[in-house]
Amino acid sequence: MLAPSIIVALSLLSCNMAEAKKNYTFAVVPKSTSNPFFQSVESGCTEQANLLTQGSDSDDIFTCLFTGPVDQDATEQVAIVKNLIDAGEVDGIALSVIDEASGDEIINSATAAGLPIITFDSDAPNSEREAYVGTDNIALGKELAHMFQSRFTKSPTATGMYAILSDTNPNLILREQGIRENLREGWEEVSGSPTDFGSSATLGFEQAQDLMKKYPGIAVLFSAAGRPMRAPDDAWAKFAVQYPDVITISVDNLPEQMELLNRGLVNGLVGQQPFDMGAKSIDTLLKLSQGSAVMEFVPTDMEVIARVSPVTPFNSLEGDSPPSGGMVNLPYAPPSAAIADRPNYWM
Repeated sequence: MLAPSIIVALSLLSCNMAEAKKNYTFAVVPKSTSNPFFQSVESGCTEQANLLTQGSDSDDIFTCLFTGPVDQDATEQVAIVKNLIDAGEVDGIALSVIDEASGDEIINSATAAGLPIITFDSDAPNSEREAYVGTDNIALGKELAHMFQSRFTKSPTATGMYAILSDTNPNLILREQGIRENLREGWEEVSGSPTDFGSSATLGFEQAQDLMKKYPGIAVLFSAAGRPMRAPDDAWAKFAVQYPDVITISVDNLPEQMELLNRGLVNGLVGQQPFDMGAKSIDTLLKLSQGSAVMEFVPTDMEVIARVSPVTPFNSLEGDSPPSGGMVNLPYAPPSAAIADRPNYWM
């Protein structure tokens, strides 16, 4: 039998261990570390980790390890996650999935190793991930279609041709689905749509040019991500001047896109909240690492922004209200001097 003094000592040691400082490291793995969208995710996860550290009563230290391929590459991304699992030095992983099949496999490997893993931005719903943090991507696509039909068509019954600039990432495929589901019957998607620009802004811009050359009657170009508008040398601005009649509506509201909007070179944006995705990913992983339950879908908001013409009224579509969020109508601003003579700028 242990002496009472030893029992007390062991009890104190146990309490001290329970109260000991713990270091939490959560890996956030984007599709691309060079993409400004994911750089904002990094800012969010880093700030939240710092806030948790500062607010910890037990002096716990929280770290966001932001690591991923420089340019979008599914094979490299999976290899990075595998190394994180094998090293056993992180307390959880948040992954923006590039390829759903390989994403499912590596997520299930993490789960088998007992490592909490979630997705953000781009989901793998058929995997064993424990939560998804981010935008409802089908609703996001519906917002794009709703903005076009309610703000930029001549009448609630207008129809015509459209195209979608996109890639093969799971979240962008869902946005394409949302666009198609919310466009009224009669709209025709042209051959060659959706495109696949991968991680290349330049390719996205070139694909937009190719579509317009082949189908000059396209009424609206939807971009399922903001990449084509980040093409170098102000390429999108030149495109807007070259094709003055086409309406362009894009996902995201990054600074370059807001500048284009303010110059009258894009008609509408549906922004996401990448900073919040980063912060909420850290919070969700912390709960999981501590054995707490989490919601399977942790939503982040959208910001819907359109430049509206004073002569084109809102077309109230019966039974067709925005699926989420609200519409922010910026004050009408004439196009920049370079495109002041654009004919039929507002459909």
